[in-house]
Amino acid sequence: MGSHHPDRLGGARNGLLRQTMYMGVITFNKMEFRKHPDTGKRLSILRPRSEWIQAPAPELTIIDEATFQAVQEMIVDRSSNKLPVNLTRTTWSRTGLSSPSKPW
Repeated sequence: MGSHHPDRLGGARNGLLRQTMYMGVITFNKMEFRKHPDTGKRLSILRPRSEWIQAPAPELTIIDEATFQAVQEMIVDRSSNKLPVNLTRTTWSRTGLSSPSKPW
């Protein structure tokens, strides 16, 4: 079995563990895509939850809703948002350092 980048499994937007399809619900219209005015690169923007469209698809269900919700809570509990600010990736990447453990 191959290895997976952590963002692929539990990423905030589209990680495998966040797919509502596993509990039999397809969610559309979650993302909006725009071009950055200066770079021309495509930006993905998470739409407000009120704009999401959800359609039941019971034939796709592989786990019950209670298990799915328990996993969502675990993801939040283990989130890097819980780390002190000085240990988060955005803090040390802005400094140009290769990692928070190697300050050179």
